[in-house]
Amino acid sequence: MEKFDIKNQKGKSRPKEIQSLRAYMNGVKYLSVARLSGANWFEIVPYPHRNFQLSLSSAIYTNYSFSCEMFLKSIILFHKGSVHGHNLKELYDKLPDNIKDLIKSQKMFSKESLQIQFEELLEMMGDSFVFFRYDNENEGYTTNMNFLRGFAECLESISYELIEPYVKHALY
Repeated sequence: MEKFDIKNQKGKSRPKEIQSLRAYMNGVKYLSVARLSGANWFEIVPYPHRNFQLSLSSAIYTNYSFSCEMFLKSIILFHKGSVHGHNLKELYDKLPDNIKDLIKSQKMFSKESLQIQFEELLEMMGDSFVFFRYDNENEGYTTNMNFLRGFAECLESISYELIEPYVKHALY
C-alpha cells in the first residue's frame, strides 16, 4: 500500500475515510480538553491575572458538545461523504440506523426508560455547541453534563472503530 501523507492533502479532494479521520482527530482534541478541564466543571476557579474567579462550565460544555459534533460528522462522513451543521440531534438523525441502534445499546443508554430519555436529552442538547459557545448572549438553557459526556465517549469509541484502519496514515 502506498504511504498516504495526510498533511499534503490540503485543497485536494480527499477520500471519505480521510475526511472521517480528520473529523475524528478534531473530536479527540476537543474531548481531550474537556476531559482535562472537566473533572471540576462545576467549581469556580481563580483567574489570577485579573484577581477574580469564574466558572469554566460553559467552556467545558462547548468542548464536549463540539467533540460530539465532530464524532457524529466523522461517522456520517465515513458512511455518506458529506455533512454540515452543528445541531447534535439533526446530525444524529443522519446516522445509519445500525449506528443509532449501537449507540442506544450502550450501557449508559440501554435501559428502556433511558431510551425515551435519550431522545429527549438529545433534543434538549441539540444546540448546545452554539449555545455554550455564545453563552454571554443566552439565558436559561437546560443541560445535562452526564449525558453530554457519556454521548461524547460513546461516539468517540464508535468513530474510532470505523476509522482505526486509517489512523496509521495520520501524521499528526
